[in-house]
Amino acid sequence: DTDPDNILLKKIPQNTRVFEINGPMFFAASDKYKYVLSDKNIDVLCIRMRNVPAIDATGVEALMRIVKRCDRHNVKVVFSHVNEQPMKAMTKAGFVDKIGKENFCDHIDTALLRAEAIEKEIAAKRA
Repeated sequence: DTDPDNILLKKIPQNTRVFEINGPMFFAASDKYKYVLSDKNIDVLCIRMRNVPAIDATGVEALMRIVKRCDRHNVKVVFSHVNEQPMKAMTKAGFVDKIGKENFCDHIDTALLRAEAIEKEIAAKRA
């Protein structure tokens, strides 16, 4: 309740969902993210990683599976506040290049602005 970056205090674009990961992403935790795309009315998934201090290869693979699933459902992925070690691991694995550096934002506010821009692009293509 005292966190100024609490997601409940943010304006989230209509077809954007925010998923926050807390704690290290290692082998034992890599399967618990399977339900991320349970909502069908989504254009952008924002994955917030401010509380992820470390990630291993299986954690990166879990994120890759999420992104592949999003691709199959035409959902764009934006990352927010990826810490130093996870960013190094994701870069080394080629993950950052696959997603695009423009989809890695330093703060949730920036990520939500990116999501809003993506939603506008999608809406323009649908029109």
